[in-house]
Amino acid sequence: AETRWGRFGRPLVLGLFFAAFLVLPAAGWGGASAGLAVLLLSGGTRRMAAWALCAGALGIVAAAGLAPDHFARQLASLGIHDPNGTDISQRYLEWFASLNMFSDNPVFGVGAGNYQARIGQYFGLLPKLDTLEYDAQNGWLLMASTTGLAGLFMVGWLFVGGAKAAWRRLVKDSDTETGALLAATVAWMVVNVFTVVWVREIGPFVMVVLALLWSRAIADEPGKDDEVAA
Repeated sequence: AETRWGRFGRPLVLGLFFAAFLVLPAAGWGGASAGLAVLLLSGGTRRMAAWALCAGALGIVAAAGLAPDHFARQLASLGIHDPNGTDISQRYLEWFASLNMFSDNPVFGVGAGNYQARIGQYFGLLPKLDTLEYDAQNGWLLMASTTGLAGLFMVGWLFVGGAKAAWRRLVKDSDTETGALLAATVAWMVVNVFTVVWVREIGPFVMVVLALLWSRAIADEPGKDDEVAA
């Protein structure tokens, strides 16, 4: 059954997504859209997710039409161009340098916290150019290059495992709160391609959402209700 949002729930959600897409960088559009796309697959959240995507699209159109300079800065988060017209697509060269670092240290990486100190050694023949944003790193590549496959799998499972548990609960109960947590987790997994979500200001929120997802996953384990009743 379709989730009931109450009298003011629907306009509040639509307004939130309109405002979010109006101000977020383009990487945020991709993350939020991915999270909502997952909710489209569940009958209980499908309609609201579709409306939220429409509201987000209107936010993008409003940004492009009403604030073109702001819109240019939004697009710059994908490395397409900067507001001054300079091509910065080669910011992705740092990703190749991260891959070089990872290929030299695939199991345990170069050590947590050593990324900035070591990344310059792995550009090789790649030109090292300035980038527009403070963070141009790919969070997953940063984790792989500093902690290796061991760290990447552990951190990745925090996101993927929590998302899988949330999806099972969403399909079973059409739980609105679980749907919101799932959408946020998927969104941050995508945004982490363009920055490092756990070291920026949103890091504490990421950790709280993951903790809530895993607490629900543990509560939904088979036999858990029997243990509590006993």
